[in-house]
Amino acid sequence: MGPYRHIAAALALHETSETVARRALEITRACGAELTLLHVIEYFPEDQPNELIPPEDQDPETFLRDRAHERLVALAARIGAEDARIRVLIGEASAAEQLLAHCRRAGTDLILVGAVGPRPIPALAGTLAEHLVRHGTIDVLAVCDDGNGTAAPS
Repeated sequence: MGPYRHIAAALALHETSETVARRALEITRACGAELTLLHVIEYFPEDQPNELIPPEDQDPETFLRDRAHERLVALAARIGAEDARIRVLIGEASAAEQLLAHCRRAGTDLILVGAVGPRPIPALAGTLAEHLVRHGTIDVLAVCDDGNGTAAPS
């Protein structure tokens, strides 16, 4: 067994998500760990793209949760992680607080998050990654995306 037993990938479900998920899967396999793919819905913004607006006969929370779950399942299938746990978190707390609470409950010992650009350290100020590092008790890996959907070289 490797140094990590339970790895989580926090995915915003945008262009860097597949890069983060693939890196999490690589580390999961190398460590013989379990993988959870996570997405957090913090709140219900008023300015949403049309594809995120639920039909009038559906509960908005259920609609957004189901849509995010479907996207996570599809991502897991695309990267070959069909046995990954899939979690969509919805709450009034910030995304970082929801992630930290979930990771404490689940026994997660490494969480991966996306960062755009090959050298994002100054850009991390005020981000999810910074909050996780400052307030969490687990290892955090910010996966840099080179803009082409691949992780920047280490």
